[in-house]
Amino acid sequence: MMRFYDPDFGEILLDGVNIKEYNLHDLRKAISLVMQEPIIFNYTILENILYGKLDAKNSEVYNATTISNANEFIEGTGMITGKEESTAEELLKQMEEQKGSLVTLIGKEKYDEELDLLKKMVEQEKNQGKFVAIKGDVDVRPEDLKDK
Repeated sequence: MMRFYDPDFGEILLDGVNIKEYNLHDLRKAISLVMQEPIIFNYTILENILYGKLDAKNSEVYNATTISNANEFIEGTGMITGKEESTAEELLKQMEEQKGSLVTLIGKEKYDEELDLLKKMVEQEKNQGKFVAIKGDVDVRPEDLKDK
C-alpha cells in the first residue's frame, strides 16, 4: 500500500483506482503504517520521522516523538545531549572522544565525512557566532518549514 515496492503482476486498488496512479507523497501522507518490527532507515532520526511528512515543522516532529514515547529511546542513544543547544566545538570534541565507538557503528568513511562537516561548522561558528543544534539534529529545511 505504501509503494515501497510495486507489484510484479496484478494491481492494488484503492477506492477502485490503481495505487500507481496516486502521487507517491500524497499516498503516503494519507496512510499510516505501523510495522511489527521497528525499522530505521539509514538516515538521522529527524530524516526518518520526516519520511512520513516531509513538510513537518520542528514542533510536529517533537510531538511525534513524544506521542510515540520515542524521546527516552532517542535520549538513551546519546543522539540527544539533553541540552537545548550545543556549540559545534562541543559536538566535535564529543565526536572525537567517541571515535572508536562511532567508527564501529557507522564506519571510518562516514565518520571522516561527518568529522569534516563538523570541522567546517566549527569554522562557521567562529566566523558567524553560535551554532545551535536542537535535540542533536541540524535542520537544513527551508526557513518557512522551521519553527521560529
